[in-house]
Amino acid sequence: MKRIKIIFFFLLVVLCPIIAQSPVQQLQLISAIDLQEDFRLLREGLEKTHAGLYVYTSKDSLDRVFNRIEGELNQSLTAIDFYRKITPLLKLIGNGHTNFFAPPDFIKAINTNLPLFPFAVYWKQDTLYILRNYSDDTTIKEGTIIKSINGESTKTLMQYFVDRLTRDGYNESYPKEKIVQNFNGYYALFRGTPTTFDLELIKKNGTVKNVTLKGMITSSMVQIRKKKYPNLQIEKGLPLQFSIKNNIGYLTVNSFEKPKLKKAKQKYKAFFKATFQELKTKKVQNLIIDIRDNGGGYPEVVNELFSYLIEHPYSGTTEGFTITKNLPNRKHYKYGFWEVLDIRK
Repeated sequence: MKRIKIIFFFLLVVLCPIIAQSPVQQLQLISAIDLQEDFRLLREGLEKTHAGLYVYTSKDSLDRVFNRIEGELNQSLTAIDFYRKITPLLKLIGNGHTNFFAPPDFIKAINTNLPLFPFAVYWKQDTLYILRNYSDDTTIKEGTIIKSINGESTKTLMQYFVDRLTRDGYNESYPKEKIVQNFNGYYALFRGTPTTFDLELIKKNGTVKNVTLKGMITSSMVQIRKKKYPNLQIEKGLPLQFSIKNNIGYLTVNSFEKPKLKKAKQKYKAFFKATFQELKTKKVQNLIIDIRDNGGGYPEVVNELFSYLIEHPYSGTTEGFTITKNLPNRKHYKYGFWEVLDIRK
């Protein structure tokens, strides 16, 4: 099965420099006329050259969303506000290789001088927990439940963020994992950067605690993390691992990337063959496959594993093509060696 190559669409927006004296960004307003023109460029690029635009959402439904967004661009907005307007399209397109990127100056400010949510978190069974505490309040313990942030329930917040991130198909586990890895960054992107956060917490003993905490800049949280959590980095080992315990097989597949497997000197075909042969020889009836840290990779590797799990024929992926002689608005494309090769194809 051939690996599909996709041409990326990048929407370029102009952002004025962030004023150094203020911790909150001062952004230039972009006129409604310019916003509408930018949006038409984006829409035309997607409609004329995206090979899988209507795989998960019908053209009629997507057209209605396109029209709604364009209708909302009737007043001046900042670049980050414009970004927030268009990101719901990613869920509807359902293509993990299609993405929009926030204005680079805003991302730089998030990483330097903007106040951020002062915790690392994890998400389990529709509940947000504190994983690491970077705040000034050292009485807040890891494992505490965060019920709401600035009056908004964390369940509502999580779904709001999920609905604005790219993913493959209807999958939500990928965007949720991305959000958990950088919750304070996504909060800044989609909810802003308040100087304080009003939190409703539920402690391990079930009591409710309401606190107001200051936002923290990235460098301060990094320093606290190094000091308070010095053993944070954990060696994951080889991409492919297998063991049997109590008549249960445990197969860990951390990657489907051929280069990563090659670097680890693991031959995936031989590994899977040996794994399932051992399961058969030892008559192990139960198997757990752990792909929690797997970021994807090559369909051939996926298919090789899946061939041991299913007996009847199946279609893993379908290929999509756009046939056109002329790309619209070519001056807005970034041209390099590989881009030119893709476009010529």
